[in-house]
Formats: sequence, structure tokens, C-alpha cells
Amino acid sequence: MHELHDDQHVPVTVTAVAVTGDTARLVVIHASAAGTAAAGAPVVAITGLDPDDTRATLDRVRAAVTFTGLRWPSRPVTVEVGPATPTVPDAGLDVAVAVAILAASGQVPTGAARAVLVGELGLDGGLRTPRHVTERLTAAAAAGAALVIAPAGACAIAASVPGITVWYAHHLRELVDELYAAAAHDTATATGPARPGGAGWPSPGVPVADLAEIPAEHLGRRLVEVAAAGGHRLAMIGTPSATTAVARCLPGLLPDLDDDTSRQVADLYRAAGLVPAQVAAMRRPPWQAPHHTSSTPALIGTRRKPGAVSLALAGILFLADAAEFRSHTLEALSAPLDTEWIRFAGPDGPVAYPARAQLVVTTSGCPCDDLDGCTCTPVRRRRYLQRLQPLLTRVAIRAVVPPMSPPGPVSGESSVVVAARVAAARAAARARWAPHVTATNHDVPHAVLQHGSTRIRPVDLAQLRNAIDTGTVSYRTAGHVLRLAWTLADLAGRDLPSDDHVAEALILTAGARY
Repeated sequence: MHELHDDQHVPVTVTAVAVTGDTARLVVIHASAAGTAAAGAPVVAITGLDPDDTRATLDRVRAAVTFTGLRWPSRPVTVEVGPATPTVPDAGLDVAVAVAILAASGQVPTGAARAVLVGELGLDGGLRTPRHVTERLTAAAAAGAALVIAPAGACAIAASVPGITVWYAHHLRELVDELYAAAAHDTATATGPARPGGAGWPSPGVPVADLAEIPAEHLGRRLVEVAAAGGHRLAMIGTPSATTAVARCLPGLLPDLDDDTSRQVADLYRAAGLVPAQVAAMRRPPWQAPHHTSSTPALIGTRRKPGAVSLALAGILFLADAAEFRSHTLEALSAPLDTEWIRFAGPDGPVAYPARAQLVVTTSGCPCDDLDGCTCTPVRRRRYLQRLQPLLTRVAIRAVVPPMSPPGPVSGESSVVVAARVAAARAAARARWAPHVTATNHDVPHAVLQHGSTRIRPVDLAQLRNAIDTGTVSYRTAGHVLRLAWTLADLAGRDLPSDDHVAEALILTAGARY
């Protein structure tokens, strides 16, 4: 969780869209916190809503906030909706009211005011598509809104509304984390996560962030470049603001999907009811970011509907706060990660969905997530992270990521520059592994790595052999090291990995081994 600042009560202004009858119009929500609550008085008071709607709105927002793990204010917060009172209940203001309350109590950056917020809240914190969402988005576009935050379920509708940039979120927790990541790099305006363009249908919910926002010296830049170039799975331990900011840059480094894969992705999204029936292709790699409260069927799927691991086909399955997932849910991912298929048996015959996704895992280093005042014992921290063992053993890149400092005077390379290097590395790998019907280094079978013309020279493998002999590297991890060494060589434009590439690969696999 992010650090709270109850002593900083800055008035907050958030913009939303209210609907009365068939008319959608922008409304402004002001929130301020000060003083102490009087005995028997509500901590949060709302004015400007329909009286019958006030209590229902507060009940939904409070349930969502507390379920998400955030804190309901302990000091009075006054929320005012204007300029005119909505005459009918409108649950589409829920997200805006929640963000205003959280910002006024120091739990969300005040930069959220730069976006128009649209969406209902479920009692579990999930963002739901409100009624009249088309009218709401159209009103925001007509008002010249630079950025709209909407539920991920509204992506198909939002894609049909011209003139707006939309940032999608599945859950209030995800929204808060993204707001912190955006605030860290001043990306809450037009440079924030956006609905991607390009040929074909845009993949719902894909964030767009530029590596130029990440400090030039930050480790995360190297991690996502190597992960993108080789298709490797990635695990990062660190503060949510740093790990999320880094992870959001990965989609912008990946190339478009080929024709066959783009059609497969569209088939899966149509089966899940996430895009219109007429959508035949989705060119950009998809992004799935299920919340840690998601059920196993939501992650794995059912006979009738693909889950997140399948909807991330040829794209990214992003598990933020991964150690908070239920243990049985993480264990259920083990077989799909190994076989890259989900199979369901049934009386009508088996059903299979592909599960070929690039896994990205982030987590804090301990349950309390308090870098400054952590009192967790080493044993408690180790047990917390051991929950991730079913995933970490199947992840190539494992790193402890340092906190994010503001970008210095010399910015790092942009995503456009790095994406070109990634494309060249992928082309080299594709040409090398073509006889083995493999496109990326991540997919190369272990046997192929050890035999034939693609075997790394024994003199360059001395460090790896020593690590295996001393028991610090397992057979599975040795395969990760070899694949990473090839990716590092591809990025450097080398025909064969050197001992330096093997040494860096060993470091990349060892950073978060628990």
C-alpha cells in the first residue's frame, strides 16, 4: 500500500460526468478534509446529490475503499457535487467520488483532478461500466477533456468515441496504483496511459508509457528491454510506484502481432464478450492485469469463457501485488505456464484455450509494504515472498527494483529508440531459431540450447557450470540463464553470447530468488 498523509488536507477538485434523463454534462466534485469529527456525525458528508442517492453512494464507495485495502477517512471530509444537483440517482459518479475522498485524505495524488472520471464501483472495488456510458464519453470529448479514466469494460465503446484519450482500469486498487505511478513522472495528463492506436482493434486496457519517463540510470529500463527482446517472464520486487511504472513501459516495446495471432486474440476477446462481434483482428499485444482478489476462474477461465491468462495471448499477463493472490490461484497458473494451454474436460468433450502470455509479476518485499518503518522479521518477509515460488521458478528475470527518483537532467532513451533495438534483436532470434519453429529466445527448448551450432562455447559457460556445481543454480534456472544470454547477445548485435552475457544473465535470474 502507498504511504498515507493524513496531515496534508489539500482541497481537491475532480471532474465527472452526470446524466439526467438523456442529457450528459460535466460536473465538478470538490472534497476537503479538516478538523475532527463530532460525536455521532458522519465522517464523510456529500452535498449536491439526490438525497435518496447520497446514502447509497456512500455505502458503495465505503465498501469499495475498505475492501480494496485503502482506509476510510478518520477525519471529516466534505464532498460537494456541482454546479447543479443531479435530480436522479447516478452511480456513474462513484469512481469520481471515491477518488475525491481518497485524494482529500492523502491517499491518492491530487493530479487525479486532471482527468474526467467515469464509472460505477462494485462493493469489491471493481470498476463497472455505468449506464449511458456513450453519452458520458461524448460529453467529455465535447468539453475538450485531455484524459478520461473509465472501466476496462467500456473499452469497446470508448474506441468508437473520437477525440478522447482513455485510461482503463479494472479495479479501484489498480487505479490508485496507476495514479501514483503517473504522478511520479508527471504523466497524469495527455502522456498518461492511453487507448492505443494502430491497425486493427486496440487491445482493451493496454497502458502506454514511455521509457523516457524512467530515470536513465534506473535498473527497470534494462529489465523491460531484455524482457521485451527475448519474450522472457519478469518478476520485480519493490515499491508499487516503481514496479508499476516500469511494467507499464513494456507494451510500448513489443512489436505488432502477426496476422494469425491478431485473429486468434480477437477470437478470444469475442468469446469473452469484450469486443464487438465484427472485430476480426487485434494488432497490438493484449494486456491483462487481474486484481489480486480475482477468482481462479477469472484468471484461468471456464469451459464457456477464456480467463485472463488466455486473453493475454502473445501479450502480457500483469500480476501486481502478486503475493496477495490466493495461494491456490497462483498454483493453478503453474500448469498453464508450463504447457501454454488451458484444457477443460466435460460431457460435451474437451475445451482448450491458449495460454501463451508473457508473465510480469510485481510485489512488495513484505506484508506491511512500509520501506521506512518496516518491522517485519526476515522470516516473515521470506514466508511472504515464498508464496510466489510457483511463479518465480518459471520466471527468467527476477530483480529487486529500487525506488523511483525523479528523472534527472539527462533523460534515458525513449521507447521508440529501445523498441527499434528490441525489434532487431527479435529478428536475429527469429532467423536463428527458424529451423526449430521457434520465434523468441524464451520459447527455445532446453535440448536445442545444449546441442548443435547454437551451443554456447564451453569457455564462456564456466561461470554457469560453477553455479550449477555449487548448487546455487538449478537445472530450470540454467535454462533461463542460457536463453537470457542469447537475448543479451542479440541486443548487442553479437553472433554468440560471451562470458559477459552469461555473467549478466546469472545476475538477472538471481535478483529475487527466495
